[in-house]
Amino acid sequence: MPIALDPNESWPYVLTSDRIKPAPQPTVMLRHLTVGQWRRLNKFLSAPDALDGLDADGVLDQLTERVKAVVLGWRNLAKPPAVDEMLTSREMWEILRAALVGPESESEKNDSGSPSPTSSGASVPPSAPAKAAPVASGPPKPNPPSTVAPPATARAAQPVKTGK
Repeated sequence: MPIALDPNESWPYVLTSDRIKPAPQPTVMLRHLTVGQWRRLNKFLSAPDALDGLDADGVLDQLTERVKAVVLGWRNLAKPPAVDEMLTSREMWEILRAALVGPESESEKNDSGSPSPTSSGASVPPSAPAKAAPVASGPPKPNPPSTVAPPATARAAQPVKTGK
């Protein structure tokens, strides 16, 4: 059976806000997307102007509908409520971008700098440690108001143009 059609096949994703929590972290289980599902999600994420005619409820309905389509369940939550009762709009956008990118490869998971267990050695010498960024001076900038849509840079950064 194709992996995207198998209801038992999913992959784990930990929200950015949960990554600093001690184990076991709440983990959303995402479905593998078919090519058609990927195209529709990519189009939704790369054409946010299609949401311009909608009021806030309409945008949230579209967002929630798409999140429900990619989320199969949760781990490490006793009885999770419905997605629109537990997630912020920012977390929903994050889940959709993660679903579009797909699961991490083994090399992305192994970001410790050590070789993977199957590797016979490093293929590239380790790089020098990064220098710390300078500390900004002056008064702190106020937080932007909460919005339904993600920041423009977040929307434009992930989708891939397909040429259609």
